[in-house]
Parts: sequence; C-alpha cells; structure tokens
Amino acid sequence: LAATFPIEPGTGWIPGTVSWGPSNQVVIGNPHPGIVPTEVYDDLVEAYAQGARRAREAGYDSVSWHFCHGSLPHTNLSLLANVGRNDKYADRFLFCERILERTQELCGKEFPQMPRFCVDENLEGGYDIEYFAEHYAPRLHALGIAVLDCTFGSMIQGVPGRHPEIDSWEFIGPGFYTPNAINLDNIAKLKKLLIEKNIDMPLIGSANLCTPEDLRSMVAEGRAEFAGTCRLSMDDPDYAIKIHEGREEEIRKSTRTGASNILGNIFAKGWAGSAQNASFGRDHEFRIRHTLRPKKVVVVGGGSGGMEYAITAKEIGHDVIVLEKSDKLGGVMDWAGNYPNVPNMEIIRYQPDFHRAMMRKFDVPVRFNCEASLDDVMAENPDVVVIATGAEWVMPEFDGLDAALDSGFAVTMEQAMSRDE
Repeated sequence: LAATFPIEPGTGWIPGTVSWGPSNQVVIGNPHPGIVPTEVYDDLVEAYAQGARRAREAGYDSVSWHFCHGSLPHTNLSLLANVGRNDKYADRFLFCERILERTQELCGKEFPQMPRFCVDENLEGGYDIEYFAEHYAPRLHALGIAVLDCTFGSMIQGVPGRHPEIDSWEFIGPGFYTPNAINLDNIAKLKKLLIEKNIDMPLIGSANLCTPEDLRSMVAEGRAEFAGTCRLSMDDPDYAIKIHEGREEEIRKSTRTGASNILGNIFAKGWAGSAQNASFGRDHEFRIRHTLRPKKVVVVGGGSGGMEYAITAKEIGHDVIVLEKSDKLGGVMDWAGNYPNVPNMEIIRYQPDFHRAMMRKFDVPVRFNCEASLDDVMAENPDVVVIATGAEWVMPEFDGLDAALDSGFAVTMEQAMSRDE
C-alpha cells in the first residue's frame, strides 16, 4: 500500500513488513519493491488457507478474502503489475485460485468463502469489467464461492485513469465529493455480463452507500444481491436493525469523515473509529449505565455537540434542559450543509438531523431564543452546566461595518448560510 512518508527500498509502511510484488513494474507504495519468488508464493497460499482453517475452528461461519486494493493477490491479477514472470504465477489468477482451493481442502467446500476482488482496475492498460467477466469470473464460479465482493478501482501508482472525471481510487474509498453510490452502473454492467455467460454468482456492491436509499439502490433489480458498508457500519452498527424495524430517522447516517482509519487508527492506535460515533469499537468503555444519582444538567448551545451531550445525559437518567439562542437546533453543522449546488454538502446535515430525531425520541426539553444569561442558567438550579456554544466570531474592524450589519447590507457567514434559499 502507499505511504504518506518516505520508506526504505523493499520495506513496507507498516513497521517490520516488506514491500514486494509479482514484478517491480507499475508498483504500489514502495517505488523499489522486491519480487516475490515462486516458493514464497507457494508458502503464502498455505498461510492464507491455514488462517481460514483457524478461523473456522475458532467458530467463524465464513471467511472474507482481501484480494484487492494493493494486496499481493490484487497485484497478481493486474495486467499492469504482473508482467515478465516465467513461472506458474505468470498465470495472473493462479495465486487467488490456489488460495481458494487449498482453503476448501482444509475447511470443506461447504465453508463459505467471500473473496473481495478488484473487478475493474480503471487504469489505462489495466483490465476492465469485460476482461474480468471473460477471464476471471468463470474460474471463480467454477470454484463455487459463496459470493463475489466487488470493488472497482486500483491503488497502483503512476498510471492515468480511464475515467475522465473520477480517479480510480475513488471507486474504492471515495473522497468527500465523490458521487454517492458511485458503483451502481459498474455493478449493473458486471451482473449483465455474468448473466450473458450463464454465471449465477451473487454479488456484493459497495462504496459511498451512506443512506438507506443508497443501500436499496444497490440491491435494486439488475444489480447486486448484497450491499456492503464500511463507514455506515461504524457510524451506526445498528443501522440494519433500524431499517428492519422502520426506525430510519434514528440512523446515524455516515458523513464520510474519519477516512484515516487505516494509518491513523488501526495501525497507530489499535482500533477503528468514527467521527460521528465515539463509542464505536469502545462499547465497554462508553457503555450507557443508568445513574442512581440523577443530576440537573443545563446544556448551553443546541448544536450537534450540545445535543450529543444532552441525549447521552438524558439516556443515562439525568434531568436535562438545552438553552439555545436561536429558534432551531443544529448549529454550525446545520448551516454548513446548506450548499444546494455543491455536491454532497448535504451530508454534513446528517448529523444534526440524527440529533434532532434523538432529541425528540428522548423528549429532551429545549428553551429556544434564550441567550443563556447567568440568571437564565441559575434559574434552572443546575448541578452541571455544559457550555457547547462553539467558537466565537472574530469580526474585522473598519468604519461602517456596524451600520452595514445592522441594515443587512453586510451579513455574517452564519446569517447567510442559515437562509432557506
């Protein structure tokens, strides 16, 4: 994988690892990787399969293989990276095929395997969906895998992408401005080609599935059988239950933040995190325990920070009230999402939308149009006061500004973005 810092030739960006591939042409990450010998490939096949055996013996119901996004299986499949070999692994599919076959030998053919493949490199000179359907899909189907988990981009560096407006990596781990449900057309194209070849193989489609509507569109007629999520699962691990129970407004929909899960959290801190849901992966530390000593809590400020505190305190069992200076809840995240002509900015509002729904669910009282003076706060006889008013404006100083603000000729960012129009 690529690194954000210099690395020595032949070493990986994870400490203690090596960087190598089927060749040293068109590389991922280290510009000077090693080349994997045949016997090491054979050892790795056994290592993968033994890992699956241990997983089954530990009680897991299936195994998912990461044959994509810069992994050695992915670079083996690549028409760009796997070049010039004269051994058996010049057969680009063989490495993946042998892993799947050896796993079946150790775990039985009934043990479900769900490999995730790069179905389209989306790079000039790389394989595309048609190539995958023609050369790789029939061999996968012959192995009897449970489902094909599909991704449609590559992390190989230094090669122009095939798409004029969207980088190849955006089909994998989309950026903020990447279109929602970006792989709908790709999945539909793959499904059509498989049907034409009489290949009945269930598909998982993913990338930028942030809402229930996105999930439903992925499993619509002619597309995938399953919708795969990553950040939505971290932002709200209960989203599927909430959809099933008709509680969609209670879903903490993903705002596609916290993208540094690999480098920033998993390998640096040992856990994956969510910018929206602080308790993800830390359920024991942050679990809700009902208090036996309820307190009166006054929260000053009804933005997302204040609402999160108020909701949690109310859920624990405290007596909570929110004092909000405006006539509505939401704060900065609400008006920051008010760019109707800028792609995806509306997702910033997902967080205050969720908080408003939970404020209603837990019946948290709010006093609107309240400046929260000392008298206002003390009148509530609080045990705890939480200041969640956010940052303060630093106004420029020049002649005429006060008059312009008073007349409406000049407006602050908050005033401008809070307008419905």
